[in-house]
Amino acid sequence: MYVRLNRKDYWNGAEPFQYYLDDRFELTPCSLSASDIRQIKELVEQVRGKKDIMPIGRGIFQFLEDRYYGMFCQPVELGDGILQGKVAKITEGNEMAMLFINSNATVTERIYVAAFLLYWVLTKGVSIEKGVFEYYRGNGNLEFNQKGSRFVSEFLLREKAFLKECRRHLLKEAKGMSEQEQIKAIENTSFKTLREFAYEVSAKYEVPVPLVIYRMQEYGIFEDAKYFIGELQKKDRRTG
Repeated sequence: MYVRLNRKDYWNGAEPFQYYLDDRFELTPCSLSASDIRQIKELVEQVRGKKDIMPIGRGIFQFLEDRYYGMFCQPVELGDGILQGKVAKITEGNEMAMLFINSNATVTERIYVAAFLLYWVLTKGVSIEKGVFEYYRGNGNLEFNQKGSRFVSEFLLREKAFLKECRRHLLKEAKGMSEQEQIKAIENTSFKTLREFAYEVSAKYEVPVPLVIYRMQEYGIFEDAKYFIGELQKKDRRTG
């Protein structure tokens, strides 16, 4: 599993260095809402099984650019532009893709890598925590591979910790309230509160905010809130 980023403006002779996922990709202050995640997932699902993803790939990047102004410095282009749409393989759990970037700006380059990271995270069957991004300035390749076992272990330990803390946060929200107050509070503030909490988790455990939000959804944190509301409403109907 790897992503290769081929640049035309190679920096010859420079030493390779690593981009660690947990502290180099600065996606804040942008956060993904549940609606955003659904829309991007729909775009990603369209990619599956297609040999040519140029229009769909453009849609993913354009959505991110339109939604999160300031993250993307340049428009997405095709042909000789930023996304060529060369996909060698798209299968469950095993992906390989290529991006071609025309840009001299390191900041811009990182922005598009971050955008593709979002696409990667939101593609089911692909886990970004199983490797380290290594960027070789000498040949312009960015590879996502299976190296960095120490990093992987630390990442997974942090992930378990923040999952426990997310669930604790939901319980803390409801403690000390009446049932009706709990229902109202969670209905009105749970998604906003959980997004804000994702920023806290991101800072504390050094995990990118979009990944925190995606993992919260994947592990059922948002569903926990809905379930909790439903149980309270059923109990209220039984007692009322």
